[in-house]
Amino acid sequence: IRDRGKHGKIYPVTIVNDIDNTDEAVARGEKLLASCLTESAAAEIEVTPSVKVDLNPSDGLIRAAKELRATLVMAEWSRKRPLSSRFFGTVSEKLIASCASRLLFCRLVRPLNITRRVLAPFPVSAGRRTDLSTLIHNLKQLSHQIGAGLRVYLVSGETNGLHQRITAARPTCPLEIIEAETWNEIQTLFLADISPHDLILLPEERRSGLFWTPAMDKLQETVFARFPENNLLSVYPP
Repeated sequence: IRDRGKHGKIYPVTIVNDIDNTDEAVARGEKLLASCLTESAAAEIEVTPSVKVDLNPSDGLIRAAKELRATLVMAEWSRKRPLSSRFFGTVSEKLIASCASRLLFCRLVRPLNITRRVLAPFPVSAGRRTDLSTLIHNLKQLSHQIGAGLRVYLVSGETNGLHQRITAARPTCPLEIIEAETWNEIQTLFLADISPHDLILLPEERRSGLFWTPAMDKLQETVFARFPENNLLSVYPP
């Protein structure tokens, strides 16, 4: 989703617990980040890695995001349960509750380059997201970069111009927009469409947000359980 035409840095970060043997833990963190440098150099992408010492991973990530003024925080998604399970004290739970940056949680179980389609169901409130323009650009940029088609699902009559905005957004990619009368119909169509080589992107809301509804959490849980072999992204606005 990186836009090569815009200036901006990528910061791989690992958090080391502030324990007695901090030096050894920092050394392990530096070894981990060395692999990030190797990967980024192969892709000709400049990154600035850093090891942060903090009481726990979530506090360390939140503090790092503030220090680096990160517009987007990407984190690995636990493969054991959906984010909406609300397990108290998990890293994802604390990031959703307390990190001010946009959040992108990733469950990547297949190589991205075998993706044939990117599927994204937009709930009724999606047209009022504070990061809507960025989200649409991310979707089209991702599809364009990995050579996949994009299929978007919208509720008819509740799109607030979404159809036109998605169609007009750059870059271009093979695009299908599916509309239905109700959110229940959208979910049915979306779930029936999913095949093994699809990447699924879910636009989510934080529970403290004005437009949060239980429906998106429920869909996330369904997708997580029924399609464990699909790459899955979940995006939260700032």
